[in-house]
Amino acid sequence: PVPVPVPVPVPVPVPAQQAQAELARDTDPAKISMPVPAAPPVSVMPAAAPDTDKLVAQYVQAVQDVEVGVAFQRALAARINGDFAALFREMGALAEKGYTKAQLRMGWINERGLGVPQDFAKAREWYAKAIAKGDAAALARMGLLYEHGFGVEKNYDKAADYYKHAIRKGSPLGYTHLGYLYETGKGMPR
Repeated sequence: PVPVPVPVPVPVPVPAQQAQAELARDTDPAKISMPVPAAPPVSVMPAAAPDTDKLVAQYVQAVQDVEVGVAFQRALAARINGDFAALFREMGALAEKGYTKAQLRMGWINERGLGVPQDFAKAREWYAKAIAKGDAAALARMGLLYEHGFGVEKNYDKAADYYKHAIRKGSPLGYTHLGYLYETGKGMPR
C-alpha cells in the first residue's frame, strides 16, 4: 500500500493594505457592539492598622534564625573538619547576643562536650536562657538532663514536666521522651 498524500491548505497572501483595513474594522470601538458591564461598587473599609511591634519582632526573630542557621552551618563544617573551637566560637558569639536558637545550640555543645569539656551545668544555664525566651526544644533538652541525671539529680517527675511543657509548645522531642517514660514506667504509670 502506497500512502496517499493529504492536501494541506496554503494560506493566500493578503495585501498589506487590505490586512490593515480589516484589522482597523475589527478593532474599531465604535463598531464593536458588545455591552461593557459596569464595575461593581467598591466599599471602602478602613484598613486595620498592622501591629508594627509584632511585625518588627517577627522580622527580628527571622533575621536571628537565619544568622544562627548560617553560623551553625559554618560551625558544623568546622566540626566535620575537627575544628570544635570554631563551632564553639560561632555559636557563642550569637548566644551572647541573646539569640534563642544559638543559646539552645550552646546548651547542646556543652552537653555533648563539642570543642569544650563536657559541662552539664553550663548546658543547663544555656537551656534555661533559651527556655526563658520560649524555646520548646530547650525544654525537651532540659528534660533529658533530668531524665538521665546529667549534672542534676535524676528526677523523672521533673523530666516529665519539662517534656509536657515542650509538648505544649510543639516539640516532637518532648513527645518522644515523654512516651519513653510512659513506655518504660520511669516515673509514669505503664
